Amino acid sequence: MNFATLGDSKYYETILINVQNIRRIYPYAHSFVGDIGLTEDQKQEIMNYAVIVNLRKAQNAAEAMMFKTLLLFQLVQYAPICFIDGDAVLVRRLDLEPETDVVVTVRDRTDNARINNGVFILNKRVSGFLSGWLYELHKLTAARPYDRWNEQDAFNINTYSGHYTYTEVPMREYNHVPLKPDIPEKQVKNETIPEGVKIVHLKNKRMNNPGLLELVRSVV
Repeated sequence: MNFATLGDSKYYETILINVQNIRRIYPYAHSFVGDIGLTEDQKQEIMNYAVIVNLRKAQNAAEAMMFKTLLLFQLVQYAPICFIDGDAVLVRRLDLEPETDVVVTVRDRTDNARINNGVFILNKRVSGFLSGWLYELHKLTAARPYDRWNEQDAFNINTYSGHYTYTEVPMREYNHVPLKPDIPEKQVKNETIPEGVKIVHLKNKRMNNPGLLELVRSVV
């Protein structure tokens, strides 16, 4: 299994920590970083741990989504690929191999927003899943052009469409969102990442918290 992410310069810290952690945890895996606005210095540092895939700066969320699927279309042809958002970090071995078309992280609830597409795994050669995701996204965007949940909702609709096999894993372990984003740094020092958590998602302002960055760096 290989790993992929993408981001611009504001995601540099978390992307760098993530690819460093992947190298330590999965020394024989390959990491790929889609560049949609990293600086040259940032790319040089990341290239010590991952392959940079040069895209271009995304003008909006729809374009970023297009870049994400183009990146994954290429990579999934060769091996299962774990996509991790630019503000999420691998901290422990995943302890699973994808046997279904897709592995998705789910919240402990049953409503429409149950799946979170910040972390997912595609099995080898299931590029049709990506085509279906884009198709559903185009339909939703036409109906509600300014809805920021279009990408997430299209992912949900596609996963449960009946066209693909899927495995659900708990978000609290594989896509864990810690603490509150504005928690004081000195309080973070007293925190630990719960046992069993494999990926920490530093959503919103969490990725700018020095204490949380050090926390996800220190687990490995």
